[in-house]
Amino acid sequence: MSKKKLLVYGLCILLILALLSSCRDNNEFIDAESSAEQTSDNDESDSEIDIIEESVNYEDFVFTHIDGGYEISLYLGDSAILKTPDEYEGEQVIKIGSSAFSECTSLERLVISGGVTYIDYYAFANCTNLTSVQIPFGVKIIDDGAFYNCYALKSVEIPDGVTVIGGLVFENCSSLASIEIPDSVINIGYGAFDGCDELKYNEFDNAYYLGNDENRYAALIKADKNIKSCEIHSGTAVIAKMAFMDCEGLANVKLPDSLKSIDYGAFSNCASLNGIELPDGLLYLGDMAFKDCVNMTEVVIPDGVTRIGDGTFLGCRGLTYVELPEGLTSLGYGAFSDCKSLTSVDIPDGVINIGSEAFSGCSGLTEIDIPDGVTDLNYEVFADCIGLIGVEIPDGVTEIADSAFFNCSGLKSANIPESVISIGNNAFLACVELTNVNFANPTGWNLSEYKNSASGKEEISSQDLSDPSVAAEYLRSKYADFYWERE
Repeated sequence: MSKKKLLVYGLCILLILALLSSCRDNNEFIDAESSAEQTSDNDESDSEIDIIEESVNYEDFVFTHIDGGYEISLYLGDSAILKTPDEYEGEQVIKIGSSAFSECTSLERLVISGGVTYIDYYAFANCTNLTSVQIPFGVKIIDDGAFYNCYALKSVEIPDGVTVIGGLVFENCSSLASIEIPDSVINIGYGAFDGCDELKYNEFDNAYYLGNDENRYAALIKADKNIKSCEIHSGTAVIAKMAFMDCEGLANVKLPDSLKSIDYGAFSNCASLNGIELPDGLLYLGDMAFKDCVNMTEVVIPDGVTRIGDGTFLGCRGLTYVELPEGLTSLGYGAFSDCKSLTSVDIPDGVINIGSEAFSGCSGLTEIDIPDGVTDLNYEVFADCIGLIGVEIPDGVTEIADSAFFNCSGLKSANIPESVISIGNNAFLACVELTNVNFANPTGWNLSEYKNSASGKEEISSQDLSDPSVAAEYLRSKYADFYWERE
């Protein structure tokens, strides 16, 4: 081949290489330019928030000093993009107050500052143009109606650490399509997601769940009303408020070991429910959780539960056996009220509070041991326990409240220890069989019309109260409707 042809071929190759190099450089330039534009957009988004934060107009906020820092009580501004201030007067902002941003229709994007631990009820209600909100990791409680009627809100990530999502929190957030519920949540209020028409639930055995990327079944929100049986998903930590309420045909439920919380009224009025095995890991039993489950016959409360809520087993007329855990400290208002088939209850020694009406109407109850740590026998705590024969009130009780043993018509004997300093109106009224009452200290007792009455006091003869039969007559009838007090 001639030198001339070689030269031509060489020039062609060089030209091709140059063109390829130019294309590559041009593509890199385009990619870099595109990346720069995206970065610029993100930076612009972040910088908007930063600029807003740096130029916060504190006159737009009303602050209230509370324990541990400041609360934003009211927002007066009209910003579309807002980050709430981290501090005020050198102290951290820790709370968004009730209705603080309510009806801020200008607000579109919101970042809540990192020190906030509590978002109070209806804090952002009716912010109808709010599309996004960033909730910080420090938040523990999002209270009732916090984002009620935020129609434009599209997605929410609730951070790990939140334990309470209140009732109606996202009600009527009609654009809300996705939400992250962390495993830390133990309470979800009634109607928290009502009216969230775009929200996609995860379905399992006729029940509907919300969760997170790792656990799509963290929270059971609701169930079909005509459900007959249900196996709750193995990943579920909380059964939300009233989730199975009025599922009258529900007879059988299998609870998973992962369950930590059964919220308010979760199984209320499940009239066909004949038994339920509570898992060992359960920590919380909400108020009214099993109210009016009339066919439930027995229940064993796991060791992790420290409180039985108000009315938790109210009206469970078929309940014959209850086993309470050693770690229990409190029985709520009406906890076992009207459990007419219950004949005895072993209350653990650690219980220090038995709420008003806790056992009222337990007509089958024949005996009860009151723990030494209890100091008050509250209003109607054992009222209408017509099968109760005798009661031993421990030394340490200081008050027997109004109607505490009202209409315990089978009660024959009782003791009033040295520690008792007051007996409320009608405490033993209509205890028609009561014939023996022993006062450890019969001296210094006075009668008045009612507690803190301005009318005069009448002293009761210590000699009379030293006679158990006379003392019984005074408490059940003659002076039953008076307030007794020992000086």
